[in-house]
Amino acid sequence: MRLWDLSGAVRFLKAIGRSLNDRVSVVVRFPGTMPLGFQDAIIKDIQGLDFVRFECTRSPFEGLCRKYAPSLSNTGDLSGLCEHEGFRGKLIWLDSLDPKVWQQWQEFLTKYAQVNRLMSSLGRTLFVVPLEGEPPEEPPKNDVTMATYDWSDVLDEMDLLFWANDCLLQKGMNYSQRILLATTVAYVASWDFDIAMRLLDEKPHVILSPCEMLRSIAKEKGWTLHTPVDWQRGTASKSGIEHAALAALEDPPRIIQRRLWSAQAAVLLPQIESQRVKIVRNNMYKFQRALQPKDPLDVELGELERSVYSPTYCKVHDNVKYLRDARNNLAHLCPLVPQKALDLAQFNDS
Repeated sequence: MRLWDLSGAVRFLKAIGRSLNDRVSVVVRFPGTMPLGFQDAIIKDIQGLDFVRFECTRSPFEGLCRKYAPSLSNTGDLSGLCEHEGFRGKLIWLDSLDPKVWQQWQEFLTKYAQVNRLMSSLGRTLFVVPLEGEPPEEPPKNDVTMATYDWSDVLDEMDLLFWANDCLLQKGMNYSQRILLATTVAYVASWDFDIAMRLLDEKPHVILSPCEMLRSIAKEKGWTLHTPVDWQRGTASKSGIEHAALAALEDPPRIIQRRLWSAQAAVLLPQIESQRVKIVRNNMYKFQRALQPKDPLDVELGELERSVYSPTYCKVHDNVKYLRDARNNLAHLCPLVPQKALDLAQFNDS
């Protein structure tokens, strides 16, 4: 499963594709760098246009005329360019967009969108303008023939969860540990596909205790505690969810600890309950004798532990206590240490 197969990314591509098929040019802004494969993912479903790449020049109109309509180079006739046979019917991908020339292109694209309002969409040439950087450049004003899409709030935890589970499944990991690790990757990374990939390249103990790894990523990016939390700088989603690498710089790293706890609580608390029921059913006679007239299936772990506190029931007691201790940790918002979390997941598969 690739990035562009994830449901959030598919929705993003479809929205851009609808604009292009409606003959609307698009500007796509990426905080940082554009994800690999974006160009191919965009153009594969666009029909009726000749795809070309164009290296941005200092003078947009003159550069486009030199390539597609030489006779108009000195006229300044933008309407004439739009109607010129050599220019019509193209999907132009702007390459090598230097910030030094962006203002000229921004002004050109704004005028281009205004001129296109008055023209038929049939044969209209469109632009795809990827803007990268921290922050990316400001787009032209939106117009009926020019739309802007921001690469933010595109992916969510569910996208990353399905993707991480698929990756771990291919590694042959047992069910409970796979779900624990996949959920942890999704909750920690939250919306950032690169962080999810980096986590999945690590060993399980690092996934379950990722702060040191995340801090090294923050150092690579040049982020500090004073770095602004802003989607345009890649340090947050547009809805304000902080990037994991930046959050890990906090001392103590409360946000990361809460994400780790949320993942463990989501996976392990239901498994603890399932295991409680299994232990009771496998030892129903023992519990019935100790808990009469209560139904042992309705009794929580603390009381179950006390009811079999004797040398006769040593193994049963130890198993119940093990589950109770893990439950209590999670109930107090404390994530389990990596080995204990992995052992508990393994315990539930036993």
